[in-house]
Amino acid sequence: MKKIIRKICCLMCAGAVMAGFAACSSEDGPNGGGSGQQPPREFPESVKIAKFSTDLLGEVWKGEDKNVVVSPFSMYQAFAMMVNGSDGNTLREITGAIYGLRVKPDGINTVCAEQLKWLYLDELVDVSFVNSIWVDSTFPVYDDFINRNRDILSAQVKTVDDITSDDSREKINRWVEEATKGDIKNFLHENVRNRGSVLVNALRFVGFWKNDFEEDETTDGIFTTSTGQKVPSRVMHKPLVGEYADYGVYRTVRILISAGAFDLEIVLPAEGETPESIIPAYSTNTQKGEFYAVDLSLPKFSVEYDCGSIKDVLKALGIVDAFDPQRSDFSKMTSEKLFIGDIAQKSKISIDERGINATSGRGTHFPVYQPTKGRVEFVVDRPFLFFLRSHFGYHILAGVVNKL
Repeated sequence: MKKIIRKICCLMCAGAVMAGFAACSSEDGPNGGGSGQQPPREFPESVKIAKFSTDLLGEVWKGEDKNVVVSPFSMYQAFAMMVNGSDGNTLREITGAIYGLRVKPDGINTVCAEQLKWLYLDELVDVSFVNSIWVDSTFPVYDDFINRNRDILSAQVKTVDDITSDDSREKINRWVEEATKGDIKNFLHENVRNRGSVLVNALRFVGFWKNDFEEDETTDGIFTTSTGQKVPSRVMHKPLVGEYADYGVYRTVRILISAGAFDLEIVLPAEGETPESIIPAYSTNTQKGEFYAVDLSLPKFSVEYDCGSIKDVLKALGIVDAFDPQRSDFSKMTSEKLFIGDIAQKSKISIDERGINATSGRGTHFPVYQPTKGRVEFVVDRPFLFFLRSHFGYHILAGVVNKL
């Protein structure tokens, strides 16, 4: 994994996702995958997966009075590993829910392999992402499945004596903690329930703003929560030239990170709207903003969210057969009858003038471009959405802040 030599922080996030495969007993019934149907089409462009970010966030959050952060990127990569072992309707449901159309595994592998390359384009960002497949030593997994995930998706293959043991849970937790440099601890709260294999990935992203917020400009403010409560906040202020857009029911501004390969997009609902009410409009919007001089006021915030099991979330998004012992089809992974026992995810993000848990030093100031439009004020004093984005069309993190 590429070693980033510079570590000046202004934004840090961490996330981990786990999918556990379980073997079916003989009474689980015949394979209902329907592998004789027509194969899906090739995947033409990665931007099609962006809608999955808001679909995932919306289902996890469900408009409740809470803060949520999820990692769509981690989920893309985890399911890419599953795609290499699935067939039939199981494959079609996975690709349809995440990528928006039916695609062949080779197309998904190409897109996800490119995503991994794009993740490391900016050497001023400290980023690490690792995929892993944990296999019970008594469980036969096809070499082709292991090799494809290792060679294309850089997935590490790890063998354990008993995937359901305390020792295996501790090894997986230690691996996630080390991969996120201590940001995600105790990822698995309980042992894996069934013999089989477990797919785990972990992501850590640390970057600094292209142009810092000045600490002496941070002031006391008031944030109105989703329940109407007014609470104190610490508000950062910065005039910036950034991509801004007003879509009526919501406005957006993008804050560049480091050299500009990534940005944090803040999505602020209009007065009278809520983050929940604007998600449908945001998820289908393909327009781009224009460069404005933006007077930004943004509260410092920190969100950590443990989704626990998100099996029901993914079922609601259309991935059903993969969790069904009778209908699942992972026949390209093993000769055993497998289904996904559970999927869990835990993510965190924290924002301040330089970043989450920022160490010493400050971000480098880059030249400021002249705006092509006018000047606008962007005051974030009520619930909002945020997306940590790559400029290559995918979301690393997606979240909502309802309260501080």
